[in-house]
Amino acid sequence: PLNDQASNLLTTERVPLAFRLPRLLAPSQLNPTLIIALLLLGAAYIALFRTVRGYEWRLSGLNRQFARYGGIHTGAYIVFPMLVSGALHGLAGGLFVYGTHYATLVGFTAGLGWNGIAVALIAKRHPLGVIPAAAAFAYLESGARIAMLHTDFTFELGTIIRAVIFLFVTASVLPKLGISTRIRSSIRLLFRGGSA
Repeated sequence: PLNDQASNLLTTERVPLAFRLPRLLAPSQLNPTLIIALLLLGAAYIALFRTVRGYEWRLSGLNRQFARYGGIHTGAYIVFPMLVSGALHGLAGGLFVYGTHYATLVGFTAGLGWNGIAVALIAKRHPLGVIPAAAAFAYLESGARIAMLHTDFTFELGTIIRAVIFLFVTASVLPKLGISTRIRSSIRLLFRGGSA
């Protein structure tokens, strides 16, 4: 399928005009994907913070043992989030193809999954926090690209700046996740020779 004769890249044939998402503010690439994403964020907020299932889901993610003690079947809340995540990733890929690129290129989503994890951590795992976090992340990334075009600013320097900002913003989240405690206990085990 990745053999478009009109392109020298490994890509599919372009999506016919009838199936492409319309542009909202031409000549920009803004399309209904933004509206769909905002609606999905609102639906995620309602599902997580305004329903019993959402409460059980959050509690299972925060403390599985406590949730199990409270009578919540935590096994269902391990598989279901992965199914939802996979469905949303598939939808995002489809919207990306039908709204922006109009074709599937090899590696066109390189790094987007990691960007999504970074945005989720900056948003402190809250659906409504994703909006400013994603906007800030996109601003930094596009600013770095523009700086590369017009100055001696390098791609690596832009990546380092984003990484430092990411570390400072997420540093407050790490103790809440228990990561610092786990790191300390792992170091203790390492120096004890693996004995508990």
